[in-house]
Amino acid sequence: MRKKARVVVSVAMGLLAAVLTCWYVTSVREEAQVRQRETIESYGGDVTRVCVATRDIEPGERIDDGSVAVEDWVSSLLPSDAFTSMEEVAGKTATSRIPKRAVVSAAYFIEKPVGSLEVPDGMVAVSVASDEEHALGGAIKAGDRVDVYASRDSVADLLFSAQVLDTSSERVGGAALSWVTLGVEPERVPELLAVTSQGMVTIATGGAFSSGAASEKGGTS
Repeated sequence: MRKKARVVVSVAMGLLAAVLTCWYVTSVREEAQVRQRETIESYGGDVTRVCVATRDIEPGERIDDGSVAVEDWVSSLLPSDAFTSMEEVAGKTATSRIPKRAVVSAAYFIEKPVGSLEVPDGMVAVSVASDEEHALGGAIKAGDRVDVYASRDSVADLLFSAQVLDTSSERVGGAALSWVTLGVEPERVPELLAVTSQGMVTIATGGAFSSGAASEKGGTS
């Protein structure tokens, strides 16, 4: 009888653990959906279905449904060349690293001439949506050292210094700025993607951070 009772208790505990796990996963998913809805509502509810990297994708990898998913994103925060369906992106080979949770855009698949996009050692290339209002009137170019700011509760916070690797206006001569590719330290990528999922970052130059970085770079050359 005791053995039977232990078996019954073990089964019951196993079922309880399974129920609790299911409840936890569901609650986490619902919480994420709520946050996404709140972000969408704060930007007027204008959304677009786009492809988002579900994991880090390395250069040379072919895209499939195991690495990319289609999700709702705020339209005003998207690069103009973002892919909107799996049919558009499946089978393409990435030419630069696509960080997890990044919106998948054509910028990650450009067949670039040798030397046209040089990612500094220890850095990761990340493309973010931008415009002239948030990037010095569009007067930025590859090679510039910039400071990246995020606006939270009407306060601008300095995130980090970065190097401009490429811009849409340089890629398509004379076009209005719609995206910027930055060279970012790997540990900063999740923070940058989290911030850009809620709004555009502001790119500035001439601040103490970028000037210091530039001076340090110049002093070591």
